[in-house]
Formats: sequence, C-alpha cells, structure tokens
Amino acid sequence: MKMKAKIILSGLLVAAISVTGVSVFAGKSDKAEYKEYLKQYTEEKLTLAYDNATSALGFDDSDYQLFTADSSEKPEDMTEDDYILLRMTMGQTIFDTNEIEQGDFAPAIYVKNSLDEAVVLVQKKNGESKMFVYEKDDSEEFKWKLVDKKEAKGDEVEIPEQKSFERFVQEKASN
Repeated sequence: MKMKAKIILSGLLVAAISVTGVSVFAGKSDKAEYKEYLKQYTEEKLTLAYDNATSALGFDDSDYQLFTADSSEKPEDMTEDDYILLRMTMGQTIFDTNEIEQGDFAPAIYVKNSLDEAVVLVQKKNGESKMFVYEKDDSEEFKWKLVDKKEAKGDEVEIPEQKSFERFVQEKASN
C-alpha cells in the first residue's frame, strides 16, 4: 500500500511540475512574441511619421540611407568619427535648441550614399515637419555644418493605440 501511495504521489508531483513548466514556457513565449510586436509597432509608427515628413517636405530619399536618431547603427562606409561628429552637430542644432519636444517622433537621419550630406527629418506630433540639411566640411570644428532648414505643415500622424501585454495575450488566446 505504501508503494502505491508513493507511486501515486510521484505521478502527481510529475504532473504538477509538467503543468507548471508548460505555463512558464508559454509565459516566455508570450513575452518574446510581445517584444516582437512592440518592435514591429515602433517600426510601423516611425514609417508612418517618416513618410508623412518626406511627403510634406517634398524630400526624395532615393539616394540616401535611413537611420534613426535612437539607433546605434551608422552607414557602413562612414567612419565612426564622422558619424559621431555628425550627431554632435545635430545635437547642437536640433536637440539643444528644443526643435524636438516630448511626444515628437525620433528623428530620421538620411545619409547620402556619397557620405558628404545628411538630411535630418523631424516629425512633430502636431503634424509639423522639419528638415535640416548638413554638408560635410572639414574646415568646421565638427566637420559638418548646417546648410539649410525647411518647415512644412503636414498631416497629424494617426497612430493606432499600442496594446498592453495583457491585451496582447488575451487577443492571442482568443485567435
């Protein structure tokens, strides 16, 4: 009798551990999928904003590589120093002068394929778009100088509401 009780108890213990393990695995899977959802949501949101800015300003980005101001990526053939100096110049003319406010989109950095020009687009939450054009100039302290600035009124970018983790999991479970 004691042997049967031990076997039954062992079986229940294994079952309990298995159910808990499946639950933990499902939780990790949900978190990974939600992280991917957030990444995709952010990319779509920025694409809408950048498309609005390029349209409002009439900017043709076909000869440029796109980078976001909150990314550590840089043009492959550009030196680290040149990119850092470009970002420092951007900081002086855009960030330090309050051209960007809380709620505005992360600026788009378009670096020309020839690596001698950069265009920064700022899409504001109110629909206003700003463009800053920089040219490489080795005589400048930071090797880049602001040569043009434009503004245009575009449409306010309508962004769908971001799902909470709980809502994401509920919708996933109902599908």
